Amino acid sequence: MGRCDSYAPGNCTAGACQDNPWVPDGLGDGGDWAANALARGLVVVMTPTPGSVVCYCRGDGYSEFGHVGSVVAVSGDGTFEVHEENFLGLFELDYRWSTMHDVCGFILPPGGAPGQGSSQVGGGPGGTAWGIPWQPVTAWDNVRTWTRDLGGELYGRSLNVSQLADQLGRGGR
Repeated sequence: MGRCDSYAPGNCTAGACQDNPWVPDGLGDGGDWAANALARGLVVVMTPTPGSVVCYCRGDGYSEFGHVGSVVAVSGDGTFEVHEENFLGLFELDYRWSTMHDVCGFILPPGGAPGQGSSQVGGGPGGTAWGIPWQPVTAWDNVRTWTRDLGGELYGRSLNVSQLADQLGRGGR
């Protein structure tokens, strides 16, 4: 069995695995990649970084399964260019500029540093995320606990990081 065989052909997970030879198999649906990568010892940050994998949370602008893609460039305005599969349709590859909306995290390649990545590819405004402060997402279990503890108001619905931050800022309930 090949490394990317654990991902459904034509889906975003298969495309991101094929784009990034360092991505392990079995990370699950796109919405699960950030937590599962962190559990396997990979570094997950909230800074767009060329060469990283962007993970989008479940729901809102993405499917109930979440979404993943490869970051190929970062603009000075904070947007980033993504190479992805199955955003437009099954087996369809595309490039597009994205915002941080629904981002659960960016999985860095082994030895990668936030804001510093491989050479940029593709068109667009270019730039890098140099100088942007970052912190690894090291408290993923706390985030899951807080999410679970938010109770009936949010339980069972998609919850992205900004929604969680809003809830925690209001005392968590």
